[in-house]
Amino acid sequence: MSQDDHREWTRCLALATGQPLWEVSRPHEFERPLSGPGPRATPALSGQDLVTLGADGVLECQGQADGSLRWKRAMLDDAAAENTMHGAVASPPIVDQSVIVTAGGSLGAVTAYSLATGETQWRALSPRLGPPHLEHALPGGTLAVAPQ
Repeated sequence: MSQDDHREWTRCLALATGQPLWEVSRPHEFERPLSGPGPRATPALSGQDLVTLGADGVLECQGQADGSLRWKRAMLDDAAAENTMHGAVASPPIVDQSVIVTAGGSLGAVTAYSLATGETQWRALSPRLGPPHLEHALPGGTLAVAPQ
């Protein structure tokens, strides 16, 4: 992912050659004096699904083969949250066909979306992002979500 020409780009490159296979973009520009331009989150791949999170909190699921848009959510709006000064930075893990994000906000500090449809599956309703909160180390590592 990158940002230029007032757009946020997702590009797929051939592993062996680095040659572009496809690219998609959307109008967006995010830059803050202390942290520079976005995006910041690393995309997540599960089978044929590629999930990206833009610095503005837009969560998208795209087809891995061609970048076709499968679904799109505005996670900050969904959680009634404001963006941080650094933007949305937490890479979204995919666990058991759920995409888990940390948006903060009064409607859900931690939210799980269906990988297949983008529909909300569950929320942890604490607006604070201090413990307890999502922690992850993947693949095959630890995922801890402790919504109380």
